[in-house]
Amino acid sequence: MNRWLAILAFFCVVIPLPAQMTSDSIPLQNPAGTQEAQTVRELLSSPELKNQAWAAYLAQKYSLVEFVPQLRNLLRPVSSEATIRSRTETEQWYLNRIVLGALIQLDASLTSNDLMPYYEAFPNEAIILMARSPKAHEMALLSMIRKEMTQDRWLAACNLLANSRTPGFAAQLLREIKIIVNVTVVDPNRGPGVGAGSASGGIGCGAYWDPPGFPPWFQYDFTTLPQRGDVVVAPGPHTVYYRRQIGWGSSDSTKVDRDPYRREYLAYLLGRELSSFTFNPRAYHTVQWKGPEDFTREVTLLWEGKKSMFQKLVHDLRESNLLSDEEVESLRPNISLQVHDSREDQSIPLEIPEFN
Repeated sequence: MNRWLAILAFFCVVIPLPAQMTSDSIPLQNPAGTQEAQTVRELLSSPELKNQAWAAYLAQKYSLVEFVPQLRNLLRPVSSEATIRSRTETEQWYLNRIVLGALIQLDASLTSNDLMPYYEAFPNEAIILMARSPKAHEMALLSMIRKEMTQDRWLAACNLLANSRTPGFAAQLLREIKIIVNVTVVDPNRGPGVGAGSASGGIGCGAYWDPPGFPPWFQYDFTTLPQRGDVVVAPGPHTVYYRRQIGWGSSDSTKVDRDPYRREYLAYLLGRELSSFTFNPRAYHTVQWKGPEDFTREVTLLWEGKKSMFQKLVHDLRESNLLSDEEVESLRPNISLQVHDSREDQSIPLEIPEFN
């Protein structure tokens, strides 16, 4: 019995920390003096881009956040318009991709000036890094949605702008939205006409050769249909996630009618439920033919109704401090009447009035 008590006492001895080390001084991450950190330091000092790429790869693998400033300094813009790149340009392009991926994994903070030179070549990586502090990047994000973007990137930027209530965002949505009124003219006592539309799209991908000696690199694809392991980039009406995978993924080039999405973001900004949000940029009406004067009166009432709907929305946004006085003065509804003549007798042509 005494022997077992002695063994138990041995394992219960409390070994004190050295006098120079307290619990507060114990490093929580890999210290800069570890073998991994030394390897990264040596690779960073190499003039070869492939070695610098390995430094970025190992820094993110071992969570060596102390190297973020040095990694940021490895970035160099490469023209995205060149169809044929030199070996150095190609290697720098891959280095940029690997470094941006490492900065994402290291939760680095970069300014818009740091990121915008790389947005065209690496838009997803730039948006992910901006999403860490969207308020600091709101003007850059606002400039992005004014240009051509894929749908998932556009949704990500809009989510970030909506949650930040960025000045100018509501006005941009209103300037881009097009109110389309579809009017089907039918003979008296005939039911409504039926219209249909179609859209097409495709998936495109780029092609580059992988330079030899470089580490594995990761593609960051955006999606609104998450799978296990996907990471939230931008929560909002249509939450966007990123999917990190080795090698090339695909880029979504599908054409989408964004006006219904713009309506959703306007409702979101106002805190309205979409089901009770009366503003709708798409409308379908059937008009029974009773003569030219009656037709003109009907379509004029429709146009005036949509104009009033737009003006009411502008008023509500101004009351919620989402529009400035200057924006209110400059905003005009973009209303389009699309008339479909389904009459059996079309001998009297439909004259569509012009509206200002």
